[in-house]
Amino acid sequence: MINDNPFSEALFRTCKHRPDWPTKGFATKTDAQAWVKSFATWYKGEHLQSAIRFVTPDTRDAGHDRATPANRTTVYANARAQSP
Repeated sequence: MINDNPFSEALFRTCKHRPDWPTKGFATKTDAQAWVKSFATWYKGEHLQSAIRFVTPDTRDAGHDRATPANRTTVYANARAQSP
């Protein structure tokens, strides 16, 4: 049996900590649907996920997630060389 509750709770926490989260609720169902759609777009395309080595889900789905950590290694090595 799989317990999905921790994943749902983590996602809900991410929703509630967005700056545009409506603290007084949504006025209409349409408003709620529009907010969730914009949240999903941000979450998949912009939000860096720690569980997948700080890349976006879209980056991972496209298979580009291996190049990003390699690029970071180069950037960090160059920075250390310039300022040891």
